[in-house]
Amino acid sequence: MEKLARTSRSAVIYLHITQLSKGHYKITCLPICSEASATREGEITQKYISLLAENIKEEPYGWLWTHKRWKGSPSS
Repeated sequence: MEKLARTSRSAVIYLHITQLSKGHYKITCLPICSEASATREGEITQKYISLLAENIKEEPYGWLWTHKRWKGSPSS
C-alpha cells in the first residue's frame, strides 16, 4: 500500500478505531503524511505500524480475536 500511495502521490491517513460499546465505534482519522511521494521509503509503513501498535495496546481485547490463530477451530 505504501508503494501505491507513493506512486499516486496520495495523502495517507490511519483510521484509529475505538469501541464505545457493543456495535458502536468511534473512528478518528490520523494523518500519516500529506503526500506519500515526499516521504522516505518505509516511513509510511513504520508510522502505520506504530499507530496500530498504540491502538492495540489501548484496546487489546478488540484486536486479539480478529486474528484467525486466536479463534476456535472450525466445526467439522
